[in-house]
Amino acid sequence: MQITRSLFASLTMVMWQAFSVVRVVVVLAGVAATACGGSDGRAPLAPTPAAPVATRQVVGTVVDTDNRPVGGARVSHGLNSAESDPDGRFSLVLPVGASVFVTVDASGFESRRWGLGASPDADLRLPIARRVVITPGETLAVSLTTDDLPYYVGEVYESDYCRPCKLIRVGGEAGSAQSPRRVHVRWDGEVALGMWASDGFAGIAAEVVGPRHLSVWTVGAGDSRLLYVGVPFRNTLAQPTTFSLTVE
Repeated sequence: MQITRSLFASLTMVMWQAFSVVRVVVVLAGVAATACGGSDGRAPLAPTPAAPVATRQVVGTVVDTDNRPVGGARVSHGLNSAESDPDGRFSLVLPVGASVFVTVDASGFESRRWGLGASPDADLRLPIARRVVITPGETLAVSLTTDDLPYYVGEVYESDYCRPCKLIRVGGEAGSAQSPRRVHVRWDGEVALGMWASDGFAGIAAEVVGPRHLSVWTVGAGDSRLLYVGVPFRNTLAQPTTFSLTVE
């Protein structure tokens, strides 16, 4: 059978269109196989979800050094925090099976950091110390006594009520001291107390030079509030000596 030129052209166009459709389908199928499967054509494994972090609920009470509840205190560990209610009660989420540190902050109190074991007590009590607030013109009384080292231990009292509000340990050293000798007591990194020792006798003068809110360093565990300051004395103190601190 003789095929005319027009019929041949029509058949060629139909075959080209069919081939083009098949080729497009194959290319798209290849893309789909590349995106949704491995080189062997199998679907990839789904990612394993991360295991949830196990937590525990810790409850307790924030109290002051007189064992009275402190409301509005913030107890925190990392990004987790809780606020104590008017009765000092709080509930905090912590990780399971790990020793952690929690920080307790409250207005008018010294910040305190507590270490909690992997299995803390069922009902924690976290005592925090109230800041000692002093005002210009207020006078505090200080008594210095001695032991065998010689070291001088002083307790600072509120002058009106004679209630202990600070405990200072002043360290001495043997040998003569030039007159006058001045040292600085540092509270929270700021000069808070200046003391002088005169040569030949234990005459001491001191003054608070700032800041108004005094916080002492905590040495060791527990509620120890000792501040160590080196003051050279030529002679030890046979009797307790009292002097005054006046806030400027």
